[in-house]
Amino acid sequence: KDTTAPPAGETSKANDAKATDVPASPPVNLNDPRTALQLFEDADNYTQKKFAEFEKRKMPYDQRIEEKIKQEQRDLAGQYLSVLATRKLAGQDVYYLGLLYNLARNFDAALETMRRFLSENQSATGEPAQNARAIIVIQAAKKGLLPEAENRLAEYAKNQPQVADDRYVLENWMVSGYFKTSDYKHALPHAQEMWSAAKVSARKKGPFARDTMLNEAVTLLSEAELKSGNAGQAIAHVQELRVLALRLPSANLYKLALRRLLQLDPRIDLIKFPDATEAAT
Repeated sequence: KDTTAPPAGETSKANDAKATDVPASPPVNLNDPRTALQLFEDADNYTQKKFAEFEKRKMPYDQRIEEKIKQEQRDLAGQYLSVLATRKLAGQDVYYLGLLYNLARNFDAALETMRRFLSENQSATGEPAQNARAIIVIQAAKKGLLPEAENRLAEYAKNQPQVADDRYVLENWMVSGYFKTSDYKHALPHAQEMWSAAKVSARKKGPFARDTMLNEAVTLLSEAELKSGNAGQAIAHVQELRVLALRLPSANLYKLALRRLLQLDPRIDLIKFPDATEAAT
């Protein structure tokens, strides 16, 4: 998982030098006795530990250093994959193998491994099963394997736990996949679910992230409606966003909603929409 970056600031060459002075991880022992879970957790927490070291040393944030640390994390995940390659894995160990492949950005291997995990552990439940399904949905959708992505997303939707942020991402990938093939009929229900997830997830976000998420969801939903021949419904969704912007309130989101309305119909009379009345109901 990505770690939130430290506060932004300027970095001098001296500070860059200090950052690179942080001791690198020692070579990985292929006979490492740690479990697959322990190896994954160590790699997953790598960036958090590094940034904590930088904060302790009062080092200002630098994007180049952040990118370097994330690459080191991917490399570490790759080294731990070499450790696990020497073992005969089964059960939950296969799941953590898949997570390590995902962390190392070896997405093809992550897809195959999570398929294997669910196939070999058909009674799997909870977070492992849901995370495995989520990885399959994303990677299958990216490859245009939409029927497989649909099936795994349906399983995800029927089970727990579910996180609104994750549901938003999964539905977004499905919409993108169907948009690529101009299949707006099948994109539409996913765009609707994406909008529903956005309204839940946005409650816990800061203003900029919240507005970006809500605007993206309504833009895709209105586009799917428009391409499906439902221009009136497309406008209605954007009007809902406009009313929501008033309720928050968010001038930025309101401006984005107006912009989208004019994109849908440049001749639209914005005054006819009773924003204040609708916002109060």
